[in-house]
Amino acid sequence: MMVLLLLLAATACGRGQEGPFAEHFDAASPAEIEVRTLAWEGYQAMVDRAAASGQVLVVNFWATWCVPCVEEFPELMRLQRDYWDRGVRVATISMDELDVLDEKVKPFLFQQEAVGARYFMGTDWPQDFQSRISETWWGGIPQTVVYDTRGQPVASLTGRQTYEQFQWAVETAWAQDGAGG
Repeated sequence: MMVLLLLLAATACGRGQEGPFAEHFDAASPAEIEVRTLAWEGYQAMVDRAAASGQVLVVNFWATWCVPCVEEFPELMRLQRDYWDRGVRVATISMDELDVLDEKVKPFLFQQEAVGARYFMGTDWPQDFQSRISETWWGGIPQTVVYDTRGQPVASLTGRQTYEQFQWAVETAWAQDGAGG
């Protein structure tokens, strides 16, 4: 039985699964979309894990009721698909109310064929979390923070971004630490 479990785990890893990060979209319905609740303590752990793996981490705070968030979301998914093999990981954190998870968040993520890591902001985040994440973030969304391969924030992007702006931020992260992608 143990060998079977190890074999299943290895097979899942081989299909582009990397913890909460997924390279490929494979849900057959919105109900199958996995959205993990991210506690405040888990945020720094996520940044630390990406750095330990030598990955650039792109974290996007969004909500279904936020028009610019919805507009830029396809660009983030394109970035994740295009840069997966180069060690970029995209984590999206919904700031919607928990009661709309099944009604709005999961159907939106399904429609977008969302890859990367999909999170829902937990209720334990401190009041001043924005300033803890970025000195320049005042709380507006969409908000994207890009971390270099050492886990240091190198870009804090407020408002709707284009694919090219996300690319610039990733290239900046690589330039900061000499990784070069």
